[in-house]
Amino acid sequence: MTPIGPRKILHVFGRMNRGGAELRTLDVIRQLAPRHYTSHFAVLSGLPGTLDEEIRSLGGTVHYCRLKSPLFAPRFLRLLRAGRFDVVHSHVHYASGAIAALAAVSRVRTRVVHFRSSTDGREDGPVRNVVRGMLRDAIDRYATHIVGVSEAAMDGTWKADWRADARSRVIYNGLPDTGPEGSPAFVRHALGVPLDAPLVVHVGRMHEAKNHLRVVSVFAHLARRHPEARLVLVGRSQRRIEETLHAHIEQWGLAGRVILTGERTDVASILAAADALLFPSLWEGLPGAVLEALRAGTPVVASALPVMLEIGATLPWVSAVDLRLPDDLWADAVWSAIQRGRNPRERAAATVAFRDSPFGVRHAAAQLMTLWSGRDLELA
Repeated sequence: MTPIGPRKILHVFGRMNRGGAELRTLDVIRQLAPRHYTSHFAVLSGLPGTLDEEIRSLGGTVHYCRLKSPLFAPRFLRLLRAGRFDVVHSHVHYASGAIAALAAVSRVRTRVVHFRSSTDGREDGPVRNVVRGMLRDAIDRYATHIVGVSEAAMDGTWKADWRADARSRVIYNGLPDTGPEGSPAFVRHALGVPLDAPLVVHVGRMHEAKNHLRVVSVFAHLARRHPEARLVLVGRSQRRIEETLHAHIEQWGLAGRVILTGERTDVASILAAADALLFPSLWEGLPGAVLEALRAGTPVVASALPVMLEIGATLPWVSAVDLRLPDDLWADAVWSAIQRGRNPRERAAATVAFRDSPFGVRHAAAQLMTLWSGRDLELA
């Protein structure tokens, strides 16, 4: 039966700040016709985020639901019943098991669990393992669809035989076709980077997974051979990590050659102005910064994680380097990438390859709309 009016989708996140999963979800929403879909967001931190106003400008609604409140379950159930949502789409890793269970209690027909990373980022322990197991069981029991942003994310977080489960699939995050707004020369001037300086960029919030100290350590080896090189670190700060970075920048004599910009809205322009992206993450689901760099034709030097190899199988401008290799070999790979990034023909070929790849937003939106429509449930 065709539903009357637009389908109501409730996305569940921790907080709507400028993270990869949050930004990619808004990219998808921009592809949706309001007459067919309305978008709501439940944020489990209970706190406002930097993207809240943008959500509202797109016609969406933000609901603040504090997970750590003892009254969370009854309040969330009231939200589900009052909202009469057609779909609950949860992006909060294993905690999605609890969300899917509450959605099932409220008879929400389509319950999507979306794995955005290859790990939950938490240390193993007796209590954590029990909780993790309970939440995984809840996902298995109550989710109608289980989605990963990559095969690596599904392999790392779900079951070894997930490919045999009709509910499970990979939907790559998609980027819009729109490119950077500012010219590389303008961006470099604004950052204080000489136009002819080899420019290495890293994009990512300060978090253990992003391995910021390794970024600076590799750049220190590169800068000893090429003192004209510059490194720009883009992303939300974390005090402890930033203090450690500043101490090492001083210790390694890199003052003036490493620039910390904090969180930015012009990441695409900065990546287009760069010669290479350095990305030695410890774990990833599907890194948006890598895809944004490849869209701009900027070569990437990244840790040899399964997801990087997965991207590289389609887009060969990714150089995957083993994290166990020494910094000087990483620096060699970065310098080779810089030479490639300064070749206009190479960059043009990379942008064309990206445009024809499965990492476009229209491709992702089409697959998600199929899930949300319930058509595959009708065929099951």
